[in-house]
Amino acid sequence: MSGCCGQGPVIVSGAAAAPRVDVETQLMCDVLPDGTVAATVLVEPVYDTNSGARVATRITDPVTGDPYTPTGTVTVCPAGAEQSELDVLQLCDTADDGTVTPFVRDYARDETGAIVGHTDYALDGAPYTPAGTVGQCSSDCYGCEPLVLCDVPVTGDPVAFMRVVCHDCTGVVVSVTDTELDGVTPYTPVGTVVTDCAAIKDCPTSYQTECWSMVTAQAAYDNTAGSPCGSITPNMTQCAGTWRLNSWIVNGVERVTGTPPTFTAVGCGGNLDQLHGAWAAVLATLDPDALWQAAYNGKCLWYIRTAAADPSTVYGQMILERIAGGTAGTFTLGSAQSQETTLYSKVFTQDCDGATSVQWLDAAGNEIAPPEGELTPCATAASGGTGGAGLLAAPAALLTVESGLVSTGVRHVTGTEPQDLVAEFADVQNVTLHVLAGTVAVTMTEGEAVPVPAGVDATWAVEGGSLAAAAFAGTTEDTAYLLTWTHR
Repeated sequence: MSGCCGQGPVIVSGAAAAPRVDVETQLMCDVLPDGTVAATVLVEPVYDTNSGARVATRITDPVTGDPYTPTGTVTVCPAGAEQSELDVLQLCDTADDGTVTPFVRDYARDETGAIVGHTDYALDGAPYTPAGTVGQCSSDCYGCEPLVLCDVPVTGDPVAFMRVVCHDCTGVVVSVTDTELDGVTPYTPVGTVVTDCAAIKDCPTSYQTECWSMVTAQAAYDNTAGSPCGSITPNMTQCAGTWRLNSWIVNGVERVTGTPPTFTAVGCGGNLDQLHGAWAAVLATLDPDALWQAAYNGKCLWYIRTAAADPSTVYGQMILERIAGGTAGTFTLGSAQSQETTLYSKVFTQDCDGATSVQWLDAAGNEIAPPEGELTPCATAASGGTGGAGLLAAPAALLTVESGLVSTGVRHVTGTEPQDLVAEFADVQNVTLHVLAGTVAVTMTEGEAVPVPAGVDATWAVEGGSLAAAAFAGTTEDTAYLLTWTHR
């Protein structure tokens, strides 16, 4: 390679080079006897760097680098003679696939500074021909970044590996290479790729479980005092006539104020011109949120009921009077109320990539859509009452929900103290266990304790019956778990 114009010495070395030499360059002219400048040449004196002695002189064409044979006298260029200058610049050749190749370009200039040509070399000095886009090299924008990542398989332990991501100067990724941590052995991820193996334990992980309950209630009025198809007391089998609602007590407060509402019926039934349909319509104006409606027991009897009763509302005595169109009479009716409690588990889970999610489970542990309605934490679930003593009760067959109250329980337990729910509570219907830490020994009907580890949720239930055994005990003092259950 040649250099000039303040570029400094050029070192020439090779396997056969002896002794080591130092090359300096000087731009001169080949002047003919008549004073004409035949050419501008580059004179390269070669010195022994050990002895300092000049060991050779080389004359080359400053543009092509080819050896030059003078035809006149090589001397300092006369004033006004056209002279070439060389500028050496490192550039980069970017191929279509993003591969970047650095190379050296020598620019030749005339005495006015205009570029008159150039020669390209590879970094080892060999001739080079660019094949892509030539531009400035930028070490700030082109490069490769090594990353240590973690491969989390569905089963098995997480595996740390190295990923090298290379991008071009526009920020576009041009290559991604995965290897083992030695940087050489190829590696192919088989699971979820996350940033830190040290942060990965068992995932996904349920880190919190909450117990929620929903209480649904229903109230009904009818005129029966026994079998839904037997004798009717008081006698309202003849539904036709004009009726008046004289009184209705709800939550201990009279709902009928001012002029009592009246309605006319052509007979029994759920249409608006029939007793039960017209009766429900009147109650709906006084208690619109409960959605009062006429209902039929499927055999022989019409009655009225709510579709959406508030569990905390107590429906009391109602006085209904027939004032025309039939045998006059006043009838005092009592409500039949029932409640049903449904338990849900709300499970918070952290996935392997750190994202969190929420999952709802029913009492049997099955995943469900988020419940619609008013939810209450299990520990503060509302408990309502039935109609007061002595009030006329509707037959159980008329109600679409279970009669009677269902009690719920929730208990956060730490340590090894045993929890025998069947011994504590009568008629335990279902139990859900959420193991938060450690291991819980569970004893059910089989009689043998089974260890259940942290992160596991389990539910035991008997449809239409009760559990014969349900005992739990932590195996160590740092065990923590949550129990939720229902019982009558």
